[in-house]
Amino acid sequence: MIRKLLLVAAAIAMPASAGAVALVGTASPAGAVTPITCTVTAVVHFAAPGLTFNGSTTTATTSNTTTSGGVLGGTSCGSTHAGTLSNQTIKTAAIKCTGAGMPSSNPACKAPPPQLYGYDSWKNYASSGVSSILASLPNISFKVGTTTYTAHNTAAAELLPNAAGCGTGTTGLGKEVGFKITGKITTAGPYLNAVSTLKACLGKVTGLHLVAAHAPATVPTFFYQINGATNLGNTTQTSTIDPAHSSLSF
Repeated sequence: MIRKLLLVAAAIAMPASAGAVALVGTASPAGAVTPITCTVTAVVHFAAPGLTFNGSTTTATTSNTTTSGGVLGGTSCGSTHAGTLSNQTIKTAAIKCTGAGMPSSNPACKAPPPQLYGYDSWKNYASSGVSSILASLPNISFKVGTTTYTAHNTAAAELLPNAAGCGTGTTGLGKEVGFKITGKITTAGPYLNAVSTLKACLGKVTGLHLVAAHAPATVPTFFYQINGATNLGNTTQTSTIDPAHSSLSF
C-alpha cells in the first residue's frame, strides 16, 4: 500500500495540501529560464473506510484514492510565491477474493458468492506500485501566480525515509514515505519541454485507533500506521503531504 500511496498522493500531482513541488527549467528556443521550485501541501483521502491491516471488500473492481486542497508556496515559487495544484483521483484495481481470507494479501475477503474484491489492505498498498499513479495521472495541472501549466508524466517512483527521498527522519515529523513523479511541461511558453518533478511525502494522518506519535513527531504519522506485519487495529483515513519534504520543480 505504501507504493500505492506513494503513488498517491501524485497523486500527487496531488492537489492536496502538504508538500513541495519543484519545476526544473531547461533551455528553450527562447533561451534559458529561471528554475521554479514550490513547496507543496495537500490532503490524500483513502477509499472509505480507510487503510487497514485486513483491508475492506466491495463488489466494485476498483477503488479510488483522491487528493484535495493542493497549495504551492515558498520564496522560489515564481514572482508571487504562491500557486495551486489540481485535485486528483488515483484509481487502483481491487483484488478478486478467492475464499475466506484469500488471497492472503486481503484478510477481509470472503468466499463467493457473491463475488467480492478486496482493497486498501496494508499489503495492497505496498504491492500496488507506482504504476497506479502513473496510469491514473498521465497529466497534472497546476497554477503558479497567474499562469496555468500542464505536465505530461512519464515516470513515477516511491520515496523512502532517506536523504534521497523523504528525509532521514531525525527532525520534523520523523520518518516519511511517498512518491516522485517526473515529466515534461507541455504548456507553450518559456518552460515548454522543461522537466517537471513532483515529490510528495506523507506526514500526519487522521483516522481511528491510530498508532501513537513517534519522536521527533508529536502527532501520528503515516509511516508508523502501515509499517509492520502485525494487525494494530488502526484505520488510516487521510494523510497530509508534508511541505517540509515535498516539492514541485520545473
